[in-house]
Amino acid sequence: MQADVKMEVLRVPEELVWALNLEGGSLHIKGSPGTGKTTLALELARAFPHRESLYVSTHLSPEKIYKFYPWIEGSIPQNNIVTAKKTVLENPKTSDEQSSEHVAKPDFMEEVYSKIVGGQNRILIIDSIDALKLNLNLSLGDLSLENNLLEMGEKTGTSFIMVSETDSECKLDSLVDGVATLRKRLLEDRILREISIEKMRGAEIKHPIYLFTLAGGRFTYFKNSYHSIPPKEIKTKKEVEADTIPTTIPELDEVLNGGLKRSSLNIMEISQGIGLEHIETLTPFYVSGLSRGIPSILVPSRSFSLIDIKTLKKAIIENPALFDNFKKLVHVFQYAKFSVDVSVEKPENVHYLEGRDYRDDIDQIRGVAQELLRNTGKKMFFVGISSDVVSYSYGQQNFFKVLSLWVNQLKPLGAVIGVFYYSQKEQQVLTQFTDIYLKFDKIDGTLVLYGKIPKTQIYAITLDYTQKTPTILTPIQ
Repeated sequence: MQADVKMEVLRVPEELVWALNLEGGSLHIKGSPGTGKTTLALELARAFPHRESLYVSTHLSPEKIYKFYPWIEGSIPQNNIVTAKKTVLENPKTSDEQSSEHVAKPDFMEEVYSKIVGGQNRILIIDSIDALKLNLNLSLGDLSLENNLLEMGEKTGTSFIMVSETDSECKLDSLVDGVATLRKRLLEDRILREISIEKMRGAEIKHPIYLFTLAGGRFTYFKNSYHSIPPKEIKTKKEVEADTIPTTIPELDEVLNGGLKRSSLNIMEISQGIGLEHIETLTPFYVSGLSRGIPSILVPSRSFSLIDIKTLKKAIIENPALFDNFKKLVHVFQYAKFSVDVSVEKPENVHYLEGRDYRDDIDQIRGVAQELLRNTGKKMFFVGISSDVVSYSYGQQNFFKVLSLWVNQLKPLGAVIGVFYYSQKEQQVLTQFTDIYLKFDKIDGTLVLYGKIPKTQIYAITLDYTQKTPTILTPIQ
């Protein structure tokens, strides 16, 4: 779907732009109070800098509009803002009208028509249509106003955006070219915002639901993350505390007071359905430590085994120094029962665990860790453990017991322990002795991250390898 419009920043879904690009096109934006309808409507007006926009407000004066939405001042001049109450005050009241605050429908239509007649390809925003009908003393079920406005739009080539204070189906939906509903809900006491595109006349709705944010007072939607982004070299900052492994994601490091600390337990919960997408976000954790010469011990998931490591190698292969560190500092522990043939010659940094006695296995891991610390002279190392392989090897019922022992054995050595888990049953016990608890999820096609410990808002994850820091977290507010 191509829209004939150039936007400084693509903040609104292309489907909505498509509806307004139709000659005399119309869009119905719905949602409960506080969901961001006005912000979206004004953002759409700003998305068409080559078209003149007009705004009819039933609740805000021009002064307040510019105060709450200062970024719109260059797109909608003050003389293009019409307020219902201003129209009321300018019309003298007769003795029979003293108790009425309703504007007259002919007067309103005449004023609107005078604003758009003679123009070309304009956009008119009615915010909100239901409040305006009350001001005009029209019942909500009476569609004469909407029909008149849409006919006026067809005659003058004006596109209409009508805002309603409802998230339910209504008769207006059948008249307009596009319908979008904004919703705000809570996810574990955190704000989540969604826009649902329910109708788009003459165009395919490829993605009916998107996440969006109102961070910074602007409407910004997030494209669905159904694509695969090739890994590239990831650069890290060096100005960090000696006992910290930064995530290299500035927003996340700020939340975590610099990153992952020495002698800490860090849980990364991976929701079902994400696949391997989260690896792109977790890779900087490994690379950050390698760039500082910090060794890593990985017990990867049974489901993708060395794919973790291959992804890591791709991310640093263009950096010879980091690649050399990878060969020297990253040790992988696999379970013999999952290997096709353990007799096949393996790299010296790959080890096999028997999976019979978790006490013997942790002794083997601990021995390699101590040797790495002696050889590197470091006082800390990273340990990545996938919970699914641990649960499968020792039994789900023993997971807490195994993890407790391993943490107690590795923490005194200065381990930064990262546990990546996929089972909801483990959540109840892991939080009792966890320093950091992050959750990765996919909602409406967008990869998101939020902290349970410490508690954070929800962040949408986007990856842009043209930037110095590829992983970008945008708060959903």
